[in-house]
Amino acid sequence: MLSPLNVLLSIRRAQKARKAGASHCDYMPHRLIVETSSVCNLRCPMCPASQRVGIPTGQMKFDTFKRVIDQAASFVSLVDLSHRGEPLSNRNLPAMIAYADERRIATGLSSNATRLTEELALRLISSGLNSITFSVDGLERDTYERIRVGARFHEVIENIINFLKMKRRLRSRTPLTTIEALDLPDAPISEEKARRFLRNFRSLPLDSFVVKSPHTWAGSIELNQGDRTVSSTGDSYYACPFIWSTMVVLWDGSVSLCPQDWYNDNPLGSAHDSTLEEMWNGWTLTFVRQLVGSREYNQIEVCSQCDLLWRPAGSQPRIPTSRGLILHNSSGLERIKRRLLPISRLLEE
Repeated sequence: MLSPLNVLLSIRRAQKARKAGASHCDYMPHRLIVETSSVCNLRCPMCPASQRVGIPTGQMKFDTFKRVIDQAASFVSLVDLSHRGEPLSNRNLPAMIAYADERRIATGLSSNATRLTEELALRLISSGLNSITFSVDGLERDTYERIRVGARFHEVIENIINFLKMKRRLRSRTPLTTIEALDLPDAPISEEKARRFLRNFRSLPLDSFVVKSPHTWAGSIELNQGDRTVSSTGDSYYACPFIWSTMVVLWDGSVSLCPQDWYNDNPLGSAHDSTLEEMWNGWTLTFVRQLVGSREYNQIEVCSQCDLLWRPAGSQPRIPTSRGLILHNSSGLERIKRRLLPISRLLEE
């Protein structure tokens, strides 16, 4: 496991390389996104999974996961266990978390909570999971079920409540638990709406509530509606942080250029055939870094449509911390607008 100081140094190296537009990195990424499942049981309009058919899907095998973790243990501080699918659909997920925990790597994941049984909640909490985010858009039944097609609002809320009760019963401080909502053009999140919603979790160990602005997944979906738009331009250019800090391993071992390359149109290789180190400074990624670093990103189709390359002037990426250890490094991974609403204030009468 990297020490907190080494984690900070790794993040700093990635930031310096991004600002310099370095094509070759003399360090390895400090973060992995490992897609434990690409299968999702919902069909949400703001998700590319609802837009294109015929994409192979499946569950990551435990042997593939071990192969990746064994390679990454010396340089990775955090592994995100979710990407395009619902991670709770992989029956090996608790064992995967426990294996990463044995290698002293922090883990986090995002879930729609539809498959969150009490038995699975117990296994997740006991596995060593560091953080979990539950996505609940709309915050009200009718809006939620229109957005999260295939899910039932009250069942999801009950699942999250039971998870938090389990966490409290076990007197566990982890996983740090967040509820996240997208501030969608046709379903805006107000503070009053958030306050009403969070009353469901009064006295329960919910650590934070986050409202995020949506993005277009590099042009995979269209979110412009009315007079509220999601734009591919902004006040200042911000060279993509992913290609200097993060590697993405898909369910079948394929390694993707970045998480915005939803359909893996720019593969770097496979964890079954190459090492992460070989792909990290392989021809494809070094060439992409060169183009993005020199603002020639329009030569790469996925980058030319990405709305994460721009941000309002003066904005800074947020790096959440917990107990002195960095569990997440956003490094610009989140869209321009992100509001962390203090739960204690929202629950005030």
